[in-house]
Amino acid sequence: MKWFNDERMRFVFVVFVAAIVLSGSEFVKADFTFGEPTNLGPNVNSPAEEGGPSISFDGLSLYFYDFLKGWGIGTLRMATRETIENPWEEAVSLGSELSGGGTAPCISADGLSLYFDGPGGGGSDIFVSKRPTVSDPWGEPVNLA
Repeated sequence: MKWFNDERMRFVFVVFVAAIVLSGSEFVKADFTFGEPTNLGPNVNSPAEEGGPSISFDGLSLYFYDFLKGWGIGTLRMATRETIENPWEEAVSLGSELSGGGTAPCISADGLSLYFDGPGGGGSDIFVSKRPTVSDPWGEPVNLA
């Protein structure tokens, strides 16, 4: 970080951080509360470990992973609903090509790219699967490493 070697830039940075920490203003004030957790019911929740939820921009698709009981292999799943007032329909697997140990799905705002953590070279890597439209199936995952 060449810019940080400049004494003027370090001074500006220190003043900026001090202003945030010492101001007691909205910069450091967390003025929000979370509601009570809601069980999404048997169509989504199961006895298996589930996590990594990512909801689509329109709130109608929920992507998450679950670990098959005793196997420790992540399965990417998706639940949908007709409207945000409706309950979630039964979650379905996104298919074997997307579920071979995948976790932590993250859907793009346009619903056309799904990023997730999957097994890679000696550990885990970030993968992406794309589709032309939201009604098309997901394409072959690509390792971004």
